[in-house]
Amino acid sequence: DFVPYLMPCLGTVVTASAFGCQIEFFPKQDPAANPRFYPVTTPEDVRKLEIPDPSRDGLMPRVLDFLRYMKKNSFLPIGITDLQGPLTTANQLMGYDKLIYLMADYPTAAHQLMEKVTEALIRWVKVQKEVIGEPLTECIADQQVYTGKHAGVWFSDDDAVIMSPKYYREFVVPYNSRLLSAFGGGC
Repeated sequence: DFVPYLMPCLGTVVTASAFGCQIEFFPKQDPAANPRFYPVTTPEDVRKLEIPDPSRDGLMPRVLDFLRYMKKNSFLPIGITDLQGPLTTANQLMGYDKLIYLMADYPTAAHQLMEKVTEALIRWVKVQKEVIGEPLTECIADQQVYTGKHAGVWFSDDDAVIMSPKYYREFVVPYNSRLLSAFGGGC
């Protein structure tokens, strides 16, 4: 059983696109980040990174247009776009190897990156929820499951397998927790 709903899916790269990832559109596939270009390669790049504006940066405005269209033209519930968690988004901005090296060699910069990405994700979800009229503390989760109250956000954390438990606890858990807390919990 599932709850039918609409989701404006532009792949897993919407937030990363707003931070400056180059996005490629291949035939019959979701948009993807160009693996030959990363907007963040050094600790200095992290310091210069700015929180994106959903009304103008990357694919975010396109998602908002789709959400408005869906809201106007359908009776089905509408969910947020495919949301990647802070770790996956940071990986898309730097690449796996550079992110792990950043965590090992420049932990302060790694925390700054995770903080900026987390803040951007919270703002991004809030804007989407405002457009679709969804309360902050409930959502239609990925895989068409209504999570009920006290579970206002869902996100994917597929890249957790690339790092040690120590790094995961230090560089991911606090930011995933912050994202979940901003919406009263989630999955």
